[in-house]
Amino acid sequence: MEDFFAIVIFIVFLGILFLINGLYINFMGKVTQNNIKKRIAKGKINDRKLIYFYKTADRNRKNKFLAFLAYGVFYRSFLNLNEGKYLLFKEEVERRGLINQI
Repeated sequence: MEDFFAIVIFIVFLGILFLINGLYINFMGKVTQNNIKKRIAKGKINDRKLIYFYKTADRNRKNKFLAFLAYGVFYRSFLNLNEGKYLLFKEEVERRGLINQI
């Protein structure tokens, strides 16, 4: 009986760790996206870097293997974060009229 309770407590502990990790991943993703927005708004990203970031985000936004390696069971969070970054860069590329240089 003691073994059963020990296993249940261990499973609950792992569940709490997964929950905390998931919340941390989402928080850091939002912080990263806000930092990107601020850098774009201040004009700190030149056209060449913006095109590079756009291409990189486009290439990695659907890469499930990389997502699984980086985030494990939270790979969907990674895909959503990359999709958000891609949309930020795409919007700025279109605003600056650089879409034809890609």
